[in-house]
Amino acid sequence: MNLSTKYADLLNAIEGVEDAVPVALYFFQDNKGFGLDRVEGGRLDAFAKMNSLRLISGRAPQAVDEIVVDELKASTRVLSVGSTMKLFGKREYRVTGIYAPEAAPARRCL
Repeated sequence: MNLSTKYADLLNAIEGVEDAVPVALYFFQDNKGFGLDRVEGGRLDAFAKMNSLRLISGRAPQAVDEIVVDELKASTRVLSVGSTMKLFGKREYRVTGIYAPEAAPARRCL
């Protein structure tokens, strides 16, 4: 990331700010060779709270090679808990959970 996550602490210190959650976004050409895909990285608990997300199956990631996906991606890519998905080229990640609704980064931010 180009910006330090320490700025979230500075933003959280401002009166009226409920929570500032650092989220890294990475865009890449999807694995099917057409279109773009997006990976969001950060603290799932805080990101989920800010965007009103809930796990509808499975669990949160616990290892660096685990991910959660939204129900639309799970449906269109035919993914379920335990499936693997290739990201960042050819690196495989195991799906540990599926969440809803579809996330929009910073949905409730100013």
